[in-house]
This record gives sequence, structure tokens and C-alpha cells, in this order.
Amino acid sequence: MSDPLLQNTYNARQLFQSFSHVSHGFGTLDVVNAALNILVNAIRQAEPTKKGASDLWDELTSRSKGHLMDGYDSTGRKRGIYPYTQTLIANPVNFKMKRPG
Repeated sequence: MSDPLLQNTYNARQLFQSFSHVSHGFGTLDVVNAALNILVNAIRQAEPTKKGASDLWDELTSRSKGHLMDGYDSTGRKRGIYPYTQTLIANPVNFKMKRPG
């Protein structure tokens, strides 16, 4: 299986590496909140209509969920398909997320 991050353009890889560097030391939920803030603001700037923004959100989240699920095996456990050097080394709308109990 190939790493989808390596298939991105140079600018996208550079931006991801910068974000990863800046986020080093933050907790997972802090990094997720920051990433979602960036995503929401980028979509708002790119799409002038609510429908366009909603369609783009749906497309991006669907594709992202596919990439996320590729990282798990048939038993639901993480697969070691990506090198450990590609870790989130990733601040500020507070998305209230329900944590599994």
C-alpha cells in the first residue's frame, strides 16, 4: 500500500511538514481541533455558497475516512503500513468531541 501523503504535491507535503513541526508536543485533540479549524476556514474562503462548501466538505471527509480506514486491518486494529517517522508532531476553535466512555 502506498502512503497518500507522499502522493501530494510538493507544496502540500511542505505545508503538512510545517504543521507537524509546529504541533509537536500538543495533545491529539488539540491537533485535531487545529486541523479542523484550518479545514473549515480554507473551505469558507474557497467556496462562496453554502452548497459548495457542504459538497466540498462531504468530498474531503469521505476521501479522508477512506485513508483513515486503510490504516486498520480486518480485525479493527492499526496496521503498521506507514513508517513511524511519519507521526503527528502537530490550536483554536474548541470542537466539542464526545470521547468514547
